[in-house]
Amino acid sequence: MLLRLALILSVFLIFAGPSAHAAQDPKLVARDYVAALKASAWARIADMMDPRELANVHSFVVPVLKRLVIQRRAWPAPYKQMLAGLETQAQVQKLTPRQVFIRLLQGTVNSIGSRQALNTATFTVLGQVNETPSLVHVVYRAEFLVKGIRFRSLSVISLNEYDGRWRVKLNENMRQVAAVFRRLAKKL
Repeated sequence: MLLRLALILSVFLIFAGPSAHAAQDPKLVARDYVAALKASAWARIADMMDPRELANVHSFVVPVLKRLVIQRRAWPAPYKQMLAGLETQAQVQKLTPRQVFIRLLQGTVNSIGSRQALNTATFTVLGQVNETPSLVHVVYRAEFLVKGIRFRSLSVISLNEYDGRWRVKLNENMRQVAAVFRRLAKKL
């Protein structure tokens, strides 16, 4: 009886303990993130992101979208995809950080024609670097085909601990997109 009670208690502590993220492997989160990207599962990707990163994206994209929506021009990609269904600044203002991120990610991925490359891509997780107890970098190798040419790259997915879970940070490509939006906001 005592052994059974100890077993039940240990199972409870594993699944309900205060450091639940310790049981969550950052490499598995990174694999899930890549699988969601390959599947164009935009909502699932947004759910895996660090909410602070989503708020950051929201802060620099919304001002640009508000200016673009009132100009009513035929904007090129990715702006066209990001503005789909938006008619007024009030509609843009109502977008949540999650919705803005999904529009940005979907518009960017679709506009650069990377869908074929993602469909053929293979990703191999090589390991992880624990920078701090709450910041981990998962290193992976990607191989993909673009117009019959095989490319290989070594990349990193950084994850923060947030609210007891590992969450994905913006990668360098998305940070560069952010810089473009900041420059555009100053010009409009």
